[in-house]
Amino acid sequence: MITWLVGDNSFEIREAVKALEASFSGISERIDGAELSLSQLPDVLMGVSLFSTERLVVIQDISTNSTLWEKLPDWLPRVNDDIHVVFIDTKPDKRTTSYKALKAAAKLQEFPAWSERDYAKAEQWVSARAQAEGLKLDKRLAAYLVQRVGLDQWQLAHAVTTLALLDAVDDLAV
Repeated sequence: MITWLVGDNSFEIREAVKALEASFSGISERIDGAELSLSQLPDVLMGVSLFSTERLVVIQDISTNSTLWEKLPDWLPRVNDDIHVVFIDTKPDKRTTSYKALKAAAKLQEFPAWSERDYAKAEQWVSARAQAEGLKLDKRLAAYLVQRVGLDQWQLAHAVTTLALLDAVDDLAV
């Protein structure tokens, strides 16, 4: 199985990888695609482990490695069925044959960074995140938090985690 996580939203990508790792029974392997060599690619995509029947391989930024990015369409059909490969890329070149081949072979998930028009989405996310952390935060306070912190999901997550340490949250705490 091949999954491709694409986008500028590193927080959402990290959460997606954590969810994949949580559903996997073994230990995931993380590989920097920029430093991966062509000779290592067969072991990564087709190799089996002596210690487990399945593997989860997370490859970050393979599109920055021009040698591998060119050859990737040849290797995608060879991926072992017992290996779940997760490719993570920020901005792959959509004009390349590798992009088109990977898009056809993989389950593509896009994670764009939040923009000015995503304030309502950010407020809903803050409310849901606060509730998951056991913090009661009404819509007005969630909107105020997003206004103060901005649309950076990492900073919003840290703010909610910090606020969750308090006994009660009101206008003064936010």
